[in-house]
Amino acid sequence: MSKRLNHRYHPIQKRFIYETVPEGEPELKQCLELEEYPGTATFGFRLDEVPEKVTPVSTLRIQRVSDNQNFTEVVVQPGPLQFYSNYHNDVFSRDGLIIMDEVNADDWFRIWYDRCGPVNSFENQKYVQDITLLEKLSRDGSLPMLGDLNMNLKKILNLAAGTNPTDAVNYSQLDNVLQALVAEIASRASSDATINSKLNPLLNLVKWNGFSLRERDYAVDGASGTLGMESYEVLFGTVQKSILIWYNVRTGIGGIGAYGNSGSDFQVIDTGLQYNFRWTDPSNALMRWCMIQWMTDHYS
Repeated sequence: MSKRLNHRYHPIQKRFIYETVPEGEPELKQCLELEEYPGTATFGFRLDEVPEKVTPVSTLRIQRVSDNQNFTEVVVQPGPLQFYSNYHNDVFSRDGLIIMDEVNADDWFRIWYDRCGPVNSFENQKYVQDITLLEKLSRDGSLPMLGDLNMNLKKILNLAAGTNPTDAVNYSQLDNVLQALVAEIASRASSDATINSKLNPLLNLVKWNGFSLRERDYAVDGASGTLGMESYEVLFGTVQKSILIWYNVRTGIGGIGAYGNSGSDFQVIDTGLQYNFRWTDPSNALMRWCMIQWMTDHYS
């Protein structure tokens, strides 16, 4: 009988050991109503062991004792000469269940199967669990992961606080960091407000907000001519006030703002939007100037 089969896990060879069910010693089972499915007229029996799964169908052979009629395996509700086995289910729900048509109630059957499988007997489930926990999952943490751990949007509960650079951190640690950042932001905002309250009065003391210092030899652009010097800046839609302090290097003449007229050797022209420069000879074409600009006048 198959109960004598050695189907234990071999600790050295690291595999399950199977033996063949002897042809002359089939299991004998009687087809009865299965107690775990009351009121459903479900008839059949359970094998002593679980057949090893072989694709596409199992190696099960079932024969009626009374007339040596062989039955055919199906994966749907069986007919009078058919049987269904949960051999096709996932590994931990296979338990050697055979379902038959009610017309076979009380009949006896011979059952052969070439090899029995390693699941759903107490001893073998224990081996499977031991192998999984001790050699794969390693509950004591002695074995490293061989791939990524996919939590499928589930939580990891009761996670200790990380202490080393490569440790995971838990929610409490992250929340502490968050609260510290919130406090720091609030503190800095308060400090900024204090600083601004001190700086704002200084804005009224600012006399100018634009300043330039330039030099240009207009002779490079020709022996004589008229070209721009610098434009007034427009800030917030308003032309800024400005003052131009200039010095004609080769003539030694300096001044502030506009200078000369159409009869002068050179001329500084204020258009109200920019300053232009007119020269008549390279000897009066080198200009150096400083332009200061501001928005509003301030009187102390």
